[in-house]
Amino acid sequence: MNEEKVTKCILKWLLEQNWNIICFDFPQSGTGRFLHPNDSHEKNKDSINPDIIAIKNGICVFF
Repeated sequence: MNEEKVTKCILKWLLEQNWNIICFDFPQSGTGRFLHPNDSHEKNKDSINPDIIAIKNGICVFF
């Protein structure tokens, strides 16, 4: 299983468990939902690009 499939499986499981996905990135593709500290909607400008950040019940997980 490659890293992209692992990311997709983790995202699917988090969603099934009602986690709120804040941002995610598919490995080596530059696609996903980026975290923009300046609220910019430009694709990559000043973005932070972790693999996955999710929140549920006041708990935040970083991958």
